[in-house]
Amino acid sequence: MNHYMNKIALTTFRYFDTGNHPSSLEKPERFYHGFVLGLLVDKASTHLVKSNRESGFGRYDADLLAKGIPAENILKYGFAFEGKQCLIKKA
Repeated sequence: MNHYMNKIALTTFRYFDTGNHPSSLEKPERFYHGFVLGLLVDKASTHLVKSNRESGFGRYDADLLAKGIPAENILKYGFAFEGKQCLIKKA
């Protein structure tokens, strides 16, 4: 997944995709957030897709929860974008 996300970001996204002021943190985050949600929504028939919800001591950007699978059988991963690199780590 890490390879796929980085390949898409590096070959598709451009400077102007993230807004007129890329140094502003708000606009680029919205662009990447929409990109990730667009990928996740394809799994809506088998997963619950949630966005910008409160959890624990903060707020997450996107959550993909499998339907009908026992919690102990689910592997959890977190990811973040750093520029055009997608960082994925097992939680």
